[in-house]
Amino acid sequence: MSYLKSRITNYLSMLFGIAFIFSWAPFLIERPTFLSGICLALLGFLVGEFIYYLLTRRKELATD
Repeated sequence: MSYLKSRITNYLSMLFGIAFIFSWAPFLIERPTFLSGICLALLGFLVGEFIYYLLTRRKELATD
């Protein structure tokens, strides 16, 4: 069950990262294309993974 909880946290952080990047897309790109959408989705995925890493790192440091 703890694995499922950690995956849900991971998915939520990835969705937050993708939503954050896509919310800034109209300000960053004047004429969005399909390629720029894919690049923004990948960037959002990386931001979400980084947020998840920071959350798990903080949790690991608190337990040590």
